[in-house]
Amino acid sequence: MNPPQETDLKGSKSYHRGRPWHEVASDKPFANEPFGLAGTVYTIQEIKSWREREHSAGRPSELEDFYRAQNLSYTFCEACQSRGINVHPVDWDGDTPLFEQCEICGGTGKLVNPSI
Repeated sequence: MNPPQETDLKGSKSYHRGRPWHEVASDKPFANEPFGLAGTVYTIQEIKSWREREHSAGRPSELEDFYRAQNLSYTFCEACQSRGINVHPVDWDGDTPLFEQCEICGGTGKLVNPSI
């Protein structure tokens, strides 16, 4: 968690949690990736193609099956939509929304899933 920032608003000092998105996202190369792909090397089209091939062959083809087949021993953090950053503002600095690293996944965008 980031320490509160001191901001001078209309002559009075106030404290805010978090930082603007562009600052927080600069620490996370996957912050702007689509949900579910953060931290992977796979594109949406690659995953769709794999699933279609598996389905056509009569094999399990759900997203969890893809993770298992690729030896991805984690699932994606739904709290931050796998971005590593809480996608909902934690505070505001005037009109600027402020964000923090996700506390659920520790900013990794993924959770270890021993069942995979």
